[in-house]
Amino acid sequence: YLLPAEQIIQFMAVNFSKTQTLIVHQYGEETTEEKGSRGFDEILTMKSPDLFHSTIKESNETKGRERDYSYRQFFLANSASRLVALLLEMGIDVQKVSYTRIDGVVAYRIGETDQGSPKVLVEKGRFLPLLLSYKAPGFGGALAKSKFVDYRKVEQAWYPFEILCSTADGTTEKY
Repeated sequence: YLLPAEQIIQFMAVNFSKTQTLIVHQYGEETTEEKGSRGFDEILTMKSPDLFHSTIKESNETKGRERDYSYRQFFLANSASRLVALLLEMGIDVQKVSYTRIDGVVAYRIGETDQGSPKVLVEKGRFLPLLLSYKAPGFGGALAKSKFVDYRKVEQAWYPFEILCSTADGTTEKY
């Protein structure tokens, strides 16, 4: 039996339902072809539904380019209907659901099966997002990918302790 996308998203939303505000102190590393690699210490403040504020710690320098934080909305309290709307905005077809594997883990795929198409992979066992491939808002609709690794329970919610992001222009970020 294959669950419909709305039910998968509803189960996923429960994992983050108690997280209204989240402050994350993280080390980030950005790699671009023209500038190479640079690291930064960042404090990210997030508040549901879509408030994001980033501060580079102990530095006068700014982040190299505008960042897309839309994928982080998955880790804050949201209704299933709001998450469905977010997925649709990201270009993900919520009518298409199938099983897949990522790094040996069985997952639900919501979206197209093509390699270069928008989709979200949700772990079957815990209903946690593992990979998000989407049209990044504000970046001309270019495809971006975010992979979420090493989930840990933090108080009453889950959070990935490693996030790997890449964009169509060749920029990669690791948090």
